[in-house]
Amino acid sequence: MTEQSLETTQVTLILPVLHPSQTPRDAVAHLAHMFNDLGEHPPFEEIGKYGPKTTAAVTRLQKDHGLEQTGSVGSGTWKALLEQWLPR
Repeated sequence: MTEQSLETTQVTLILPVLHPSQTPRDAVAHLAHMFNDLGEHPPFEEIGKYGPKTTAAVTRLQKDHGLEQTGSVGSGTWKALLEQWLPR
């Protein structure tokens, strides 16, 4: 049996800061999809509306990861969300 090595690479992502009042609908729909994949219940409708449910889910994620609870998705929140979501 031979050992297999995994090749890795570092990737830099440029992601938008998402705010409840000024976020593109497609970005919010992707955010909702990620929360749904993580088991959000009841599931989000992936329609691109950043409303109270989105704000609450983002704030809960921020609290769970020791981040400032702003309700907006900035770099720290994206990092926490992606670290949870990508291994799936």
